[in-house]
Amino acid sequence: MNPTPQAVKRIVVVMASVVLSSPGLSQGRNLPKPTGPYAIALVTVGLIDRTRAEELTADPSDWREVVVQLWYPSRSRVGTRAYYIVDSASARDMYSEGTFQKLAATGVHAIRGAAPQSTRAFPLVLLSPGAGVSPSNYTAIGEDLASHGFVVAALAHPYESPVVRLHDGRLAESIKAKPEENSFDFAKRSVMRRAADLRFVLTYLADSASRIVPGLRIDARRAVVMGHSRGGVATLEACKRDNRFRACVSMDGGVMGGPYYDDSTGVGPRAPTMWLQALHRQPSDSMLATFRMSRAQWDSFDIRANHMLARARGGAWRVTISDTAHMAFTDLEFLLGDSARAKTALGALKTVREIVLKFVEAASRGATHEFYLDRSRGVLQHIPESKS
Repeated sequence: MNPTPQAVKRIVVVMASVVLSSPGLSQGRNLPKPTGPYAIALVTVGLIDRTRAEELTADPSDWREVVVQLWYPSRSRVGTRAYYIVDSASARDMYSEGTFQKLAATGVHAIRGAAPQSTRAFPLVLLSPGAGVSPSNYTAIGEDLASHGFVVAALAHPYESPVVRLHDGRLAESIKAKPEENSFDFAKRSVMRRAADLRFVLTYLADSASRIVPGLRIDARRAVVMGHSRGGVATLEACKRDNRFRACVSMDGGVMGGPYYDDSTGVGPRAPTMWLQALHRQPSDSMLATFRMSRAQWDSFDIRANHMLARARGGAWRVTISDTAHMAFTDLEFLLGDSARAKTALGALKTVREIVLKFVEAASRGATHEFYLDRSRGVLQHIPESKS
C-alpha cells in the first residue's frame, strides 16, 4: 500500500545558530573544518567512456569524457595545499573577476595528490552537481565525507558544467537549448546523460581506482550516489537503472512536482532514498492565480511526490532544512554572501553535511533503517516502501 497523505509528513530541520569568524571577502573565507579523523587528499582526472560516443560534438570519433574531482582519505597532512579553484584558466570563463578572486582565496583542507590511506578499502560516494555548478562548489561536503573514510568522486559533466577542461586541453563549454527546442526535453536528455556518467564512473573506479591514485582501495559494493538540483534528479534516475548503489541522495532536485521522472513503468530507485530539500514556501493565492492553478492542484504535487518516493526499495526519507535556499547545498552561499547571509548559509551547510554523513554512514553499513535525526534537528519521518 502507498502511504496516505496524512501518514507522510515533511521533516523540518531546525538549524542551530552559528557564529561566523571568517576573514573578509577580499581575503577569502575558510571552508568549515572537516569533522572526521582522516587527513584528506585531492586529485582531478578525466575518464573516457569508450562505449559511448559524445553526442554533443560533431566529431564521430569523440568519446564521452567525464572529469572527476576525487577526495580521499590520506596518510599525511603535510604537503601542498589544494586550491578551491582547480583550473584557473577555465574558471575565469565561469565567474566574474571579483567572484573568481573571492573563490581563489578560499581556504580548503585537502592536500594535493597525497598518498592514500591503504589499510582498508573505503566506500565510494559519487556526486553530480547542479546545472551550471562546478564540482569544486561542493568542497565542504566532499572534504567532510573523505575525512570520515569515504572516497568522494564529484563529476564535471562536459557541455553542462560551465566550462570543463578535457584531458587533451580542450575546453568543453556549456551548451544551451536552442530556441526551437523544448526545454523540458532538453533537460531530460541532460539528466539521462548524467545518469549514464554516474554509472560509468562507478564501473571505472570499481576496477581502476589505483590507476588514478596508486594504493587507493575502493569498496564499490558500498557505493552511494548523490546529486544536487539537476544532479539530484540524475542521481535517482541512475538509481532506478542500477542496483549497485547502496543508497541515493537527492539534494533539492525535482522535476514536474516529483523527485524523478514518473515514467510508465512505475519503477522507483533500487535503493533507500533521501530527498533533502530547501524550504519551498507555499505560494500565495495571488501566485496560484498567476500559475492558473488551484490550491488542491498545488497540494497534489506534494502527495504525488511522496507516492513516488514510496517506490524506493527500502523506503525513503524526506527532509526539509528550514531557513535555507536552493544554492545553500553548495559552498557558494557561504563564500559569496555578505556577513549576515554567510552566517545563515554556514549553518545550513553544516546541517547538510551532518545529515548527509549520517545517511551515507548508515547506507555503507546496509543499515539505513537506523538513520534518524535527534529532536534538536527535527522529527524524522520515514516513507516506507510501497508493497503494492
